[in-house]
Amino acid sequence: MSLQAAEEGQGVALGRTVLVADDMAQGHLVQPFTLHLTTKLAVYLVYPKDRAAEPKVTAFRDWLTKEAALR
Repeated sequence: MSLQAAEEGQGVALGRTVLVADDMAQGHLVQPFTLHLTTKLAVYLVYPKDRAAEPKVTAFRDWLTKEAALR
């Protein structure tokens, strides 16, 4: 909601690059300074063990892994 408020001109927001990149590319949001913060946070993909071999799960896991490698 804070990103939406910033986009609507109601203030500023802190955002993760991956979440604001498209809005910045389209000119909806701007980065007012070059400060970047790194975190030790992680993202976890979780699913039931018995579904790990399902094609849709493996396809999503593979896509997510490739996307994460690009960042």
